[in-house]
Amino acid sequence: MKILKLSNYIPAIFFLSLLSVQALGQNSVNRIIAIVDKGVILQSQLDEQVKQMYQRLPAEQRASIAREDIEMRVLDRMIITELQLQIARRSAIKISDADILGSIDRIANANKLSSEKFLAVLQKDGVTLKSFKKSIRDQMLVRRVQSSYVHHEVKVSEQEVASFLKLLTQSQGDQSTEYRLGHILIATPENASPQQIEKAKKKADRIINSLNNGKKFSTLSIAQSDANNALEGGDLGWMKLAQMPSLLTPYVEKMEAGEHSTTIQSPSGFHIIKLFETRGQQKVMVTKTHVRHILLKINAL
Repeated sequence: MKILKLSNYIPAIFFLSLLSVQALGQNSVNRIIAIVDKGVILQSQLDEQVKQMYQRLPAEQRASIAREDIEMRVLDRMIITELQLQIARRSAIKISDADILGSIDRIANANKLSSEKFLAVLQKDGVTLKSFKKSIRDQMLVRRVQSSYVHHEVKVSEQEVASFLKLLTQSQGDQSTEYRLGHILIATPENASPQQIEKAKKKADRIINSLNNGKKFSTLSIAQSDANNALEGGDLGWMKLAQMPSLLTPYVEKMEAGEHSTTIQSPSGFHIIKLFETRGQQKVMVTKTHVRHILLKINAL
């Protein structure tokens, strides 16, 4: 299967994002606000995505986040998603109906509902089965594209696997603990000037001050972070120390649940992390296959 590089599309994503900012000021809900290669994004589609995003936010966060901040981030995500779906179509990636139904069953089980009751709840909320299946299919296609891209671009040697397994054996106690982290990124451009770096540093410092004054981490992430998961409040989910970028581990090891870091500088910008909670102290078994997947994720960062 041919894998198309996402990097080939970066100039188009950047141009369309700028184009869309200008288009947002117009009133027609069905006008085209972005042309993404062979696809388009309508104002009505953006409005619906922004509405859904606002509905997922707690009431106090809705009041503190400007709509234009949400619009910009949602639009950028829609553009990137559309590009990834086009890559999936060109690469002949297929998702079977059985895969989609299996995913719906898992979502229903996670909500402690039968599939029938779960679909009834969706229908009550105005979500048709057809549109929900399309949403699931699109999400699965995007994950396949992302996974194929990482596996295609990143190679993990047998020596890396062996060294990693040795590290896990030597520090099994630490590696069995899982950490749920939040992440905010204030990005700097490639070959950034001292002035650009200083500007980003000041913005990151202002975020630290806001956190110290009690501002919610998720609110600041949604409004100001440049990370891919900004709209999820910066939540990285659960991971072990070995699964984290090495840049973060010295900070995480010293943090207590509820604490956030100072600014952490890297070539991509300034990072702020928060340790939401920890869990697990049991001994775990790790196979070579599992290690290879962990290393793929770390190297891809």
